[in-house]
Amino acid sequence: SEFCTTLFTNHILCLLFPKNLAACSLTADVGTGSESEVRAYMYYDAEKDNCYPFRYFGSGGNANRFITERQCMRNCSNRADELFPKDGKNIIAFIYEIQACYLPKKPGECVGHYLRYYYSPEHHKCKSFYWTGCVGNGNRFLTLSCYMLTWNFLGLAQRNMGKRMESLQSSH
Repeated sequence: SEFCTTLFTNHILCLLFPKNLAACSLTADVGTGSESEVRAYMYYDAEKDNCYPFRYFGSGGNANRFITERQCMRNCSNRADELFPKDGKNIIAFIYEIQACYLPKKPGECVGHYLRYYYSPEHHKCKSFYWTGCVGNGNRFLTLSCYMLTWNFLGLAQRNMGKRMESLQSSH
């Protein structure tokens, strides 16, 4: 997994952390502690190649415990780049984010009911859906603003690319 940050004005520093693949083969371990310390975490299920939520009691347990589905999949699954593009504030990360928006809406496989938004390429707009709380992909946003930022920029980029292509074709 990796962590990227911008230094000064235009230098990006990325720290790479080795994946803990051994943790990915462990079963979920709820640990020990009191009910007041219970928090929801994600664990990786190697047989299903997906991450699922579980209740963690605050101490003990094992390393197959992740704060988010994205972190879990990026650490354990070979499908991570496809489902959850890399974070970072650079054009490559932005391209990955755009690619994720073409993934199909994926409601998930759990029993939760959380309002989220996804980009529908067929309708060229953002639509709401209910996510179940586990299993999904990068085409899932908490708010419309995240979607709007991405797709307003993409629309501008596509229009500019179209103009450049027209210009090149007319010059030949």
